[in-house]
Amino acid sequence: MMITSALTTRWPRGGSGWRPHRRTAFAGLVAALSGASLVLTLAVGPAAHAAGLAAAPPQPGVALGVAGEGNERLDMFYTGTDRQVWMVHVSPMGQNVPVSLGGRLIGSPSAVWVPPGTLFPVGTLTVFGRGTDNALWWTHQTATGWSRWASLGGRLTSAPSASYTFDEVDIGDTMAVAARGTDGAVWLRYGGLPRTWGPWWNFGGRLLAGTGPAAVLVGDSLYVAAVGTGHTLWMSILGFDWQGTGWHSLGGRTMSSPAITIGAGVAFVRGTDNAAWYKELSGHPAGWHSLGGRLTSGVTALTQQEAGQFGPTSVFALGGDNRAWMRTGTWPALGGWQLVPVG
Repeated sequence: MMITSALTTRWPRGGSGWRPHRRTAFAGLVAALSGASLVLTLAVGPAAHAAGLAAAPPQPGVALGVAGEGNERLDMFYTGTDRQVWMVHVSPMGQNVPVSLGGRLIGSPSAVWVPPGTLFPVGTLTVFGRGTDNALWWTHQTATGWSRWASLGGRLTSAPSASYTFDEVDIGDTMAVAARGTDGAVWLRYGGLPRTWGPWWNFGGRLLAGTGPAAVLVGDSLYVAAVGTGHTLWMSILGFDWQGTGWHSLGGRTMSSPAITIGAGVAFVRGTDNAAWYKELSGHPAGWHSLGGRLTSGVTALTQQEAGQFGPTSVFALGGDNRAWMRTGTWPALGGWQLVPVG
């Protein structure tokens, strides 16, 4: 069962903070989590995209990645038993045939839809993952398919969590990627101009080994949720004024990486009973509540957006059959668990 907590203890802040980029203030492609130099070749980590392969099933216990284009298109990504990333367009009417994006990952991928803007001239799917060299790797759509996987450096000890936002006043088009570092803290890296990434920043915290953070950009604020060493969920918010809220406990009990969706204002975890549980960040209703299910992976959640308006919320996880299942609807009225059809 999930449990709630009234704890207000804060995790200590990291030794070095981070600053969202302005268009003229990028430090460029430098610095990994450990201080190692950035690797831009494909000598290690994910390989190039593969074609014509029979689809591998999801790697057992590995969370799914999800990205949404507006309120209509929804794409699911998973790391197969071959360690490659596979993409499935989620449609009740389609064949939903998995397509290989290549790569060679440890743990789950994280995917983000980026609308047309300064980052990309057309709407673009981007996918991030932890390579077998423990660095952060990424790929994105191009006019002719997908780019080759490229390294963004670092020494990760968890799968990454990626997010996108557009804020016209302060930070423009921005992507952020968060992961657990070798010191157990949350580390962040920002991308703003095409193919330009800022340095890694320590966001602090002490994460449970085997789990990673969930990070969501909304406007000029970053929301980060992570599982502490005591197995409870913690959250911190950082605004463009570089003033954070500190880490605050949301209670609960889990051993898996969490998910958050600010569109619905909800945090999700896989409970110790292997069901999905949620907590509304507004506190109404109070406490943790079960969404049922019998999960074998962490939970992934997404609230889709169209023209600045929030749309459906979808919750994904692997079931006991090692297949993808989802609940979807307009929060809080989600439908029941349904098998994601994969052809």
